[in-house]
Amino acid sequence: MPYKKSKARKTLQLEFKGISERLRAVQRGSIDQGVKEYVLAASIFLAHASLENYISDVFSDFAKGIQSVAKKGGDLPDNLRSHLFLHNLNKVKIYGAAIGLNSEKEAIESLNNSLKGYAGAVVDNSRDIFILNGKHIYTNYKYPSKDNLIRVFERVGVNKIFKVLSARMKRDSAAVLESIGDLRTQLAHTGQIPGISAKDIINRIGDVESFVGAMDRVLYGIIVAKYKQAAWDGYLV
Repeated sequence: MPYKKSKARKTLQLEFKGISERLRAVQRGSIDQGVKEYVLAASIFLAHASLENYISDVFSDFAKGIQSVAKKGGDLPDNLRSHLFLHNLNKVKIYGAAIGLNSEKEAIESLNNSLKGYAGAVVDNSRDIFILNGKHIYTNYKYPSKDNLIRVFERVGVNKIFKVLSARMKRDSAAVLESIGDLRTQLAHTGQIPGISAKDIINRIGDVESFVGAMDRVLYGIIVAKYKQAAWDGYLV
């Protein structure tokens, strides 16, 4: 069956459409320069927030799609299984023992407790895994920066995600992401519109929409390859 857009992608497209329509209204109308600048600034922040919400939403549904089939740790993608183990491992006393702050006995007890909990569930195929959600995958790296997306996609088994996205888009995907991210950062730090027009922002929003489309298809490929079409159609569409 063919690829279908995720709910998260369709939501982002609607939000981007609304932002672009308001920017076009600014282009057509004769309005106060100060008001125009507020619209441009708001559009930059809203577009970037929509991208961040897409990351949160799509990985939340991605987790549901995986768990519709995966009941044991061995059913998970290898990288995701390892990530979930490490993330749920109580590492403080283990690290402490390595540098002499805790005893070996304390480290072993800490590891034993982890193995009885969530961390153990993903490596023990006699137990069902815990209920997954998107935050288990992206943890504190939801903000759509290049480094964060590299980290998050590695967790689901995709190395060099920007090379993969660039091949799909036939252009530099990192530059597309940074084109909106840099505007948002500059505006947040200086409070000044960085010499850009409504048309420029509309074009950058269109580029980011293509970027999201490429990401969506990568996630679709992961789900369908391991868990079949029904997992995507039932939980992400």
